[in-house]
Amino acid sequence: MTERIAFRIAAIVWATVIFVVSSLTITTPEPIPEGDKIVHIGFYAVLAYFLLCGWCVDKNKPLRKKEVLVVLAVIILYGISDEFHQSFVPGRKPSWNDVLADGVGGLFGLWVFALHQGPRRLSAETEKR
Repeated sequence: MTERIAFRIAAIVWATVIFVVSSLTITTPEPIPEGDKIVHIGFYAVLAYFLLCGWCVDKNKPLRKKEVLVVLAVIILYGISDEFHQSFVPGRKPSWNDVLADGVGGLFGLWVFALHQGPRRLSAETEKR
């Protein structure tokens, strides 16, 4: 199995983990108001990292703007769909602040990916592969 396929599988598994966790009923109030935003950022940073690793074809070529935008769009759309899903879970309520935290997590995942891959990967070049 190639590394890219492994990361794609990891992204699917991680998205499933997010879905399962957001399906859990919350019965106690948050100890820190809006403290769940850190959890959102962490979960979606990992998802963004897995998506970027699974999406990128050649590690020696710069990361294209298209790749970044597609991954961030997927993160935000998945965050929106997760909030919609939570509207049907007892004890949960949808929040645009959670979607914002998901987007921040996506950006954080991109940053971690850039650190891991090196600066040459974060080029604004749009060369065709």
